[in-house]
Amino acid sequence: MFRSTIALFALLTSTLAYAEVREAPTMANALEGVDAETLVIFDLDNTVLMPPQTLGGEEWYDYFVEKRVEQFKSEGLAEDKAKEKAIDMGLKEWNTFHQNAKVVPVEKETPDLITRTQSSGAMTMALTARPSTLAQSTVSQLQSIGIDFTKSPVSKKSTTVSGTNPSTFYQGLLMVGPKNNKGEVLVKFLKQLKLTPKKIIFIDNKQKHVDNVEKALAELKIPYFGRRHAAADKKIAEMNKPVVELQHKYYFGEVLSDSDAKKVLKR
Repeated sequence: MFRSTIALFALLTSTLAYAEVREAPTMANALEGVDAETLVIFDLDNTVLMPPQTLGGEEWYDYFVEKRVEQFKSEGLAEDKAKEKAIDMGLKEWNTFHQNAKVVPVEKETPDLITRTQSSGAMTMALTARPSTLAQSTVSQLQSIGIDFTKSPVSKKSTTVSGTNPSTFYQGLLMVGPKNNKGEVLVKFLKQLKLTPKKIIFIDNKQKHVDNVEKALAELKIPYFGRRHAAADKKIAEMNKPVVELQHKYYFGEVLSDSDAKKVLKR
């Protein structure tokens, strides 16, 4: 009886991958434990980069979509249809803005930390809900703040991950769009590459993505360290809706800074 219990326990533990999920207040904290056998995966918006003003931020996109969902539901659309229509509208606005948008690091240390991670021999890549239509613009934004995911990459080749909404891997960026599950696309991608890293660290400011990657990676039995990056939390929580509404209303290729928008609203 005792031996059979041990055998059953060994069988169960052999089929489960180790996973540790926790909050990381800073990028430096999130990168603890990286070594040459690690694949480090970075979310982008509000994790690595952000615009210098509220308009164009991930929190603005989420607010835009949520507001349109409620509008379309009030007009009689079912929730799933309202959400799909709102996401499509939000993507159009997001694409227009980010074709030539300026960005800054969420934390000033982040570009150097990513470079040092790459120099350590660890593989790196980005996993973002941005659509593939912004691939080149995103590469340019990252270059503007000193980040290059073609260094120490998982692959040097561009590729497509098939699905109802296909994803694109381009210059170190796996761009899945907002309609896909990050974890499911990542697993498909790793299978395509026939890549099995010794461990994976995934850093994202949204808990749902950290959890989705954990769930999906269990199939591959790769030790997983999920980090819910918290450095942008204050910025997100303090989003000024009147400010971003004004910036959006008067956006014609140039954008009002938050401070200028506040001055206008005080008049």
